[in-house]
Amino acid sequence: MRNNKKGQIADFFSILIGLFTIGVTLVGSYIFFQTVNQAYIDAGITAVPIVNETMSVFTPYVEYSFDLFPLFVYFALAATLILSAFFIPAHSGFFFFNIIGMIPLAFFAAALSNTYGRLVQNPTIAGYLVNQDGSAALARTTFIMQYLPWLIIVVVLIVTIVMYSKGRQNQ
Repeated sequence: MRNNKKGQIADFFSILIGLFTIGVTLVGSYIFFQTVNQAYIDAGITAVPIVNETMSVFTPYVEYSFDLFPLFVYFALAATLILSAFFIPAHSGFFFFNIIGMIPLAFFAAALSNTYGRLVQNPTIAGYLVNQDGSAALARTTFIMQYLPWLIIVVVLIVTIVMYSKGRQNQ
């Protein structure tokens, strides 16, 4: 992100693509991890006590961290955009530019959200995204991707208000 730019709409598109890529990568990584874990069980390697103990400690940690990562990334990127809005030379025209720029951004976010939704509803993939106790795996990731258009609109509105209020203070 540059200091001498005139707006942040391009950054929002980058964030959308980044969040979608992270979500899809985490689903693929989670499926890979579950497949390898099941292969260890099927091969009888878990009969070795040290391997069994390591997998029982390691598996819940990996599953939990997989699900927390997109949440952390979303809040970190949103905070970065909001803080960087203070360094953008503001004018009241940016308020309208951001509001108009939000429309294609929301459509793009909705398209990525729907694509992710179709991906995780695929019968092959959906079988991996259920924990042993029947709860949904990667629930936080799915929540972020499901509400991605609304989450991005909220961040755009906050950034717009920050930019506009900063511009009003400098006049």
